[in-house]
Amino acid sequence: MRILGVTLGDPGGVGPEIVLKALAGFDFGSDIVPVVFGPKSILKHPFLVSFLKREFLPWSGRKHVVAGEWYWMDIPLEAELEIGKPNSDNGAVSCRSVECAAIHALLEEIDVLVTAPISKTSWRMAGVLESGHTTLLGRLAGDEIVSMAFYTPKLKTILATVHVPLMKVSSLLTEALLTQTVDHALLFCQTLGILAPRLALAGLNPHAGEGGLFGTEEASLLIPFAEKMREKGVDLSGPFPPDVVYRLAYDGRFDLVVSLYHDQGLIPIKLLAFEEAVNVTVGLPYVRTSPDHGTAFDIAYTGQASATSIVAAMQLAVRLGTNEISR
Repeated sequence: MRILGVTLGDPGGVGPEIVLKALAGFDFGSDIVPVVFGPKSILKHPFLVSFLKREFLPWSGRKHVVAGEWYWMDIPLEAELEIGKPNSDNGAVSCRSVECAAIHALLEEIDVLVTAPISKTSWRMAGVLESGHTTLLGRLAGDEIVSMAFYTPKLKTILATVHVPLMKVSSLLTEALLTQTVDHALLFCQTLGILAPRLALAGLNPHAGEGGLFGTEEASLLIPFAEKMREKGVDLSGPFPPDVVYRLAYDGRFDLVVSLYHDQGLIPIKLLAFEEAVNVTVGLPYVRTSPDHGTAFDIAYTGQASATSIVAAMQLAVRLGTNEISR
């Protein structure tokens, strides 16, 4: 029996809608049991009632699981539900839900974890110091160094830096950080069943610096780093001009692109595969995935939210958890 943990995300966003839609349409088979972590009280909301396709039993641990049943770990919302905008109470309950699910994953009470979107603004309003799921899950796992990666069938990337201002990226890039990112890229590819991965390193500056005309980071750091990795036997090409490398990977020349900052990797991923892209945290002792979009407050509780991405996240989590995946 495999346990699929799912956090509800920010209760004032699209998380509740897409989770319920995804569960209703997901093919669990005979050996996968879902457990949702979040405030169960919101299921009484008139909008969400129509998405309830079956009863959730109270979650009391793996040893009490019955095949074919669905479970819910209630994380109470301490205030009235507020919809469609950042809110400190929603931030607090969504953070507690992630923390509870992560602890259950670390205790092997659940096998894989899928997280619905949270609001980083709501987290900050609630006093949460972490910038998002990735850093929180890393801390809960014992301050593990983790990386944010993205999977689509035709394009995959991993980020060296994540939620930092663009003006700080250059100062954060070091050989140690890039080495850790490449190590996680190799681990990610291995998990995906890519045994001899071809990696590409994106440049930082336009035209990858154009020989120093548009920046010096390529010459001072990125080119020597890529050469050192190749000397160690890593198939790492580049650095390539950022406006070219993702097309090369999409066309099959590379298996994964090492992106240097958030939007550099996320713009091509979301442009080419918004409905099917999946966020994967690499470096945790368990599988964690999530959809590639946010809380979408503007369409929360309107029926417009698509569950396609979170279904893809559930499918990938189950496949990664059993190594049933190919390129």
